[in-house]
Amino acid sequence: MKSESDKNEVIRIINNIIKMDQVKVSNILLDKLEDKLTKSEIYNITSNFDVGKLNNIALIWIYGALSDFYDLKDISTYFTDIELKRAETYYIERKNISFPLTFKNVIKVTDNEEYKFFIPIQELKSLMSLGIIWLVEGMQRESITSMYNNKIVSHVAYNDSKAREIGKAIASGEYHPKDDISIHLISDGEEDYIFDGENLVIKSGNLALLDGQHREAGIEYALLEDIDINMSQSIYFTVGSVEMAQSIIAQHEKQTPIKKELVESYTNSDGKFIFTRFSTNPDISKYYKFADNYETVKKGFAMATSGDMIRTINKYYGKKMKLKERNDVSKWLIEFFTELVYIYEDDLLDFKNVRKIKWNMKGYAFSLYIYISKYLYKRENWKEVLFDILNKIDFTNEPEGSKYNVKLRNAIKIVQNITDGGE
Repeated sequence: MKSESDKNEVIRIINNIIKMDQVKVSNILLDKLEDKLTKSEIYNITSNFDVGKLNNIALIWIYGALSDFYDLKDISTYFTDIELKRAETYYIERKNISFPLTFKNVIKVTDNEEYKFFIPIQELKSLMSLGIIWLVEGMQRESITSMYNNKIVSHVAYNDSKAREIGKAIASGEYHPKDDISIHLISDGEEDYIFDGENLVIKSGNLALLDGQHREAGIEYALLEDIDINMSQSIYFTVGSVEMAQSIIAQHEKQTPIKKELVESYTNSDGKFIFTRFSTNPDISKYYKFADNYETVKKGFAMATSGDMIRTINKYYGKKMKLKERNDVSKWLIEFFTELVYIYEDDLLDFKNVRKIKWNMKGYAFSLYIYISKYLYKRENWKEVLFDILNKIDFTNEPEGSKYNVKLRNAIKIVQNITDGGE
């Protein structure tokens, strides 16, 4: 720090920003500092914590993260070049646990790569704190997306109050860990592991926490009070693809329901495969923004939910395609949605504002486009017919209905009246 007054000014700035919006600051730090601080450390900082107790490294991290979203003076105003360079590569030393990881007394519960074992809660905390096990979007039950100053912050949904309640119960000896915490080793060519019938040794790979993040955070809170708590946590450990992990989440949904719109995104289907192919196509992906929940769509950060798009593809193209047909439909939808870019490029780039005056950029409109694409599939003059259909729709006059499905159904009727066809 260049001077004591500079440090006091940085502390004052951070404290004032936290007081203005504690939740907003927490979300920003969760997104920006996930590789430097744990969730519990971040929430402690933003909830009645004396920021003045932080060292200069932590102050640099926090001030730098907030500078991306608030109009603050350049960080070099307060910190020296040496401090800033040190902060770039500094990491907090935690308990020395790294690969290879060895889990003992492991039971293989199925013929697939599914295992169960117990580990002390101190070991689980260290694995999470060191970043060996991650919370991965798309491999957790829900995510939260927010936008500050035209910058998107997205992270796995987390309820700190729930975690703190679990932490208090653990610390008081009143917690009963009856449920597994689910961890998944992603088979992507980077994994290296051995199971000898008793011990599971993980030499390398990417580990994702699928279910149990609030219990994990609660464990961390409890250990802040008493590092020597005698408790073990049961682990359900799987090895497989991202799709397998999402299928596990879909199975969990039957036991502990999550938001309905997420289920389709986690369940393997032809529609999911096709949607992934066209929505991630590098030529058009920048024009189409899809999210896993309605909250993100409602806030204007996405056009429609992935689940609705997948559901509509399954409905109109069928759920049991042969490989060639599935690939053909994928290529077709890339071509179809590319043509929509030619027609609606300006609207797509400014969809958040356009949808205030026209419904062609509203969520159900994108499911309608899937319906139209099926109507045009394998037609020679489809581009001309598409342009004619869209040109005949009054997108300033929104279809009746207060719910998504009702509006979509009425939008389809408008197209059917134009084409004189049926579903």
